[in-house]
Amino acid sequence: MIRTGTVLGPSDVLRLKGIGAGMAPYPDVFPTTEAFAALRNEADGLKVFPASLLEYRGGLEALNAVLPSDVKTYAVGAVGPRNFAHRQSAGIGGFAL
Repeated sequence: MIRTGTVLGPSDVLRLKGIGAGMAPYPDVFPTTEAFAALRNEADGLKVFPASLLEYRGGLEALNAVLPSDVKTYAVGAVGPRNFAHRQSAGIGGFAL
């Protein structure tokens, strides 16, 4: 499935739908206040941006500890092979490169 980076408005969603992207845009969130606001507005997944700032001192683990278990989380920002394993162990389900 094709996913997208930052979607700035409804016109972006329509354009992506028009090219057959077949995707649901996920909002960028940081910190948990934004995550819960997005979930209240029917988001079913979240892009943690910049994930690199939450990587230290257990931030990713803490975020995932309070989110509902069915929420998909994706790390965005400073993502690469050197930190895939750590972020996955913290509960991140995917990455945007």
